[in-house]
Amino acid sequence: GNITLLLFYQYVEPPWTESQYRNAFQYVNDLGNQHSLTGRMRIAREGLNCTLTGTPHGIRAWCAGLRNFDGGRSKPHPTKPNE
Repeated sequence: GNITLLLFYQYVEPPWTESQYRNAFQYVNDLGNQHSLTGRMRIAREGLNCTLTGTPHGIRAWCAGLRNFDGGRSKPHPTKPNE
């Protein structure tokens, strides 16, 4: 099957508070699980550093979900595919 590899980092300024970090951690992990991605996500108060693999559709959907993320300022949840 087709597999896509995504490598990226994104720093946040100012660094997330502990609460914002926990929100971000939960969000990107839930989103990755929702789209069956594998790989490595390093999530710190300073931002994200990820090497992810998945289907082309799964990677694109994860990126779209990340673009909708407010940076950990609230507690969003990834939308389900049928929502």
